[in-house]
Amino acid sequence: MTCLFFFGFVTLLAFSPEPEVAIVIGMIMVPPGLFLFLLGITMTMQFVAVDGATNPPRVSFRLPKSGSAPLAPMMLNHRTMDADAISRVDVVLRPNSAAIGGCERLYHLRTNDGDYYFNSVWFPNWSLFDEFLVRQEIETRVGSPDAIMDTVDIANEKRSFLESEIRGCGRVMKWVLVFIAFTGLTVALFGNAGDRRGGLIAVAIATSALGVVPMIRNYRRLK
Repeated sequence: MTCLFFFGFVTLLAFSPEPEVAIVIGMIMVPPGLFLFLLGITMTMQFVAVDGATNPPRVSFRLPKSGSAPLAPMMLNHRTMDADAISRVDVVLRPNSAAIGGCERLYHLRTNDGDYYFNSVWFPNWSLFDEFLVRQEIETRVGSPDAIMDTVDIANEKRSFLESEIRGCGRVMKWVLVFIAFTGLTVALFGNAGDRRGGLIAVAIATSALGVVPMIRNYRRLK
């Protein structure tokens, strides 16, 4: 997504006879791309690793704290601790069309160093973590948000806020791209000969970017 935004900005700047137009378009398109790029890096940096061969068994992870929405890498916490430092794990089940089987598992790790969480959408091998919990006899509670009330704290509220913000970004992006495509098409059809090439390039870039807008508008939206 970010590469597409930068590609559009650089292409227009290089080929448009009016580089000021490219700068305006870049100012509109690049910030959302940077936000999504930073969010993607943050998500890919998260991990959970267990080592049952050590004595005592240990758990390593880089995760956000419960109650926070990880928007940037600095909001993640890298910890390594003994398995017995985890007092309990609460698993909240929620419907999510992006999850395997349509059900997302939100893990809250209650540790001596605070509470951390991750979800099964970003960790498809969550079953290995479940097996580790069973082997180490760590207390685990599984249920719906209503069944595990004390685990559904401000993390859910902030997560919902993050989801709505990303979807809102998608809606704004859609209309901006439609405006750019319409303006470019108008220039290509009725503008001066020197401007038509830039108009066609704008149409091509805007229509290409529109292809990924539905993924942003439907971010974690239930079908």
